[in-house]
Amino acid sequence: MKVTPLASLGRPKGRSNMITSCIRRKKGLGKAMLSPPKLIPELDVDDLKRSLAFYTGTVGFRVLFSRREDRFAYLDLEGVHLMLGELGGSGRYFTTAPLAHPYGRGVNFQIQIADVDALYKRVVGGGFPCRSRK
Repeated sequence: MKVTPLASLGRPKGRSNMITSCIRRKKGLGKAMLSPPKLIPELDVDDLKRSLAFYTGTVGFRVLFSRREDRFAYLDLEGVHLMLGELGGSGRYFTTAPLAHPYGRGVNFQIQIADVDALYKRVVGGGFPCRSRK
């Protein structure tokens, strides 16, 4: 497998270290947050503001840091990390083909949080479709 260094893709130097340093500076994250997880999904979105309303307002994530100029946000929910990047933002380096809705078809993320039932109620109560095997 050929690995392409990030620097050759035009990514500004120091961005990966920026995640670690921002996490370390954020107050109230606890010892478990001294380094980022080994895998952090980054989702493409059409409207960052609308997506943040869902992820922070409904789901309960909090913004650890954002880059408004890149239309990018880095989120956390009980140690679950997620990055959101608006299509067309200057920080989009990895779009390799045209995208069509719904983005992320066939991808499932399993997260572990303290109260999944409360999260389910918030999502359904917010008017978002959600399937359950209960």
